[in-house]
Amino acid sequence: MKLPLVPYGQRHNVILLNPADPSSIAAALNEYRHLLDCNDVLFGDCYPYLDIEFKVLEAGDIRRLQVRDAPLLNEQTFAGMYTDTHDEQLNTVLDYASWQQEYIEDGDEVFISEIILFALAIGFPQLEADVVATAESMISFARGINDSGDMWRDSETIFGIDALFLLAWHKPKYSYLLSRFIIPGWDIQVLQFYLCFLHALLAREGWSADLIKAYVYCDNPAARLGFYCSYDSCLDEPVLQSLGEHLQQHPEEYQSFVAQVKSRFSEQAMLIDADCEQGFNAVLSLFQTLIYPNTDQWDEQEAGLVMPMVDTTPFMGSSLGEKAAQLKSELQTVLPTTALTFTYSRSARSAFRRECLEKGQTRQLRLGEPRVSPGFANAQEEQDFYDDL
Repeated sequence: MKLPLVPYGQRHNVILLNPADPSSIAAALNEYRHLLDCNDVLFGDCYPYLDIEFKVLEAGDIRRLQVRDAPLLNEQTFAGMYTDTHDEQLNTVLDYASWQQEYIEDGDEVFISEIILFALAIGFPQLEADVVATAESMISFARGINDSGDMWRDSETIFGIDALFLLAWHKPKYSYLLSRFIIPGWDIQVLQFYLCFLHALLAREGWSADLIKAYVYCDNPAARLGFYCSYDSCLDEPVLQSLGEHLQQHPEEYQSFVAQVKSRFSEQAMLIDADCEQGFNAVLSLFQTLIYPNTDQWDEQEAGLVMPMVDTTPFMGSSLGEKAAQLKSELQTVLPTTALTFTYSRSARSAFRRECLEKGQTRQLRLGEPRVSPGFANAQEEQDFYDDL
């Protein structure tokens, strides 16, 4: 059995910066983008995690980034921002004591430097383009790996998504970057609580143009339901107004929605899992989550019956299915059918993952072994312990 624990308080890749200098923060973002674009950010085998930490070079000494380094987090703490999500499970998982910790020591198992970096950068308006470019690199990496099980920040949380939520919370026009990051390969059973980020944005903003764009650019159907459904009860209860209901109440906005869909597919195809490639209709998928199905048969056994029922749901003087077919037909006059969906084959995804992990092993040899967990004399003793489990 491969060792599943991440090293305590240490990462191989350390990116140094001056939290008061915007040019230094920009350089750190640029270096992070480079590592993401080179697929050189993961370490581990069974549970790969983000092998990067941003630290401060100060008076010749290196220390870990602190929450207090980012004025944005001091004015409105991250924990306070999460309060608006009303998600008890998320509060437990993220352990807000980390955010209230007076000082993060070298040995502390607290890995929030990526989020602090984003908070620093958001505080400098001149770095907005750098932040967005970094977010795009994070999304490209997530789409390449397409498996949330290979995107850990530590043993319980996922890297990237908190930073993108922070960006969307302070600049709602970038909410679509957050929704794109929730890939089709997101484990909804294990990581469903993260859908509260989308839910919180909708609760605060309503179906603004920014949130409609976020919906349209989201490739995960469960996440699209998560905008307005109860994310803590298997998405089986709408608690906010659905986008479909909003559009029917505001029919003058429907053409703007259609324009968003057309723009989205002209920019990027919908990523889908290889398992659902045959016969998948990307446009219909977007329409099927506009309105929650009015049925008591929403379970695995009846899943084959539910979607046809959704397709016939009255919508905008027609039905969801007919409106989707009409829009797809319009798209196909300007775009080839292959432009609507994109599928990484299993072999391509395996090759991508293998490249990431091989680079992690090379990094380990180059920079040295991570420190072993407390209670073990050396790495071999720790590995032997887990081999015996």
